[in-house]
Amino acid sequence: MTCKKPRPSFRSEAPANMIRKLTEIGIAVADLDAAVELLRRTLGASPGPVQRFEDYGMEFCLCRVADIDFEVMAPCGDGDILNPFLERFGQGLHQIAFHVDDVAATQANVIGSGLEFLDAEPRIQHFLLRHGISCDVKEAQCSFAFTRPASILGTLFEFIQYPPGFDTFAASANLRRKNDDYSCGVCRPKLVLRARGVCRRTCHQERAPQVVQSRRPP
Repeated sequence: MTCKKPRPSFRSEAPANMIRKLTEIGIAVADLDAAVELLRRTLGASPGPVQRFEDYGMEFCLCRVADIDFEVMAPCGDGDILNPFLERFGQGLHQIAFHVDDVAATQANVIGSGLEFLDAEPRIQHFLLRHGISCDVKEAQCSFAFTRPASILGTLFEFIQYPPGFDTFAASANLRRKNDDYSCGVCRPKLVLRARGVCRRTCHQERAPQVVQSRRPP
């Protein structure tokens, strides 16, 4: 009689519905404009506005492909966060982000399973986001937390909590794509924000990246 070894259980120990969806894939690059244009030309990406964060020494652009935003990031100024990464690894995958309802609760739930985080509490930052079905773009506060890569497959994961009724800017571009003129096919679209959506008919005009001031919790 042969004794069979019990099969390992693959039942998830994480709370049900903890993660809503995969929302962003972060890519570190040396040249933001060139990378955004490459995604637009090859994958049909819909770029959002460039946002710059002086405190982090970086600027980024969310590029929507299907239902996923590629967060294309490049160093600016001292580039304290991204320059060491680019020097060590070169351009490529930086982090994978999940949309959750409550970052603090998610962080508390998964710590017991051995997952470690870079910070004891979620970080708070203001971003340009789309609000409601009208696609109005407003600055809104997000909470997020990064895992320690050594604790989960050598990968930097991010959990993001969006304010109620908000979504990423690039998502609004995908919603309006059938009804608006989105690209001239020559350069990276320059955006004009309108009350009922986004128009990209002002291509070829220089526009400085929008600077969003860091607002850290007291």
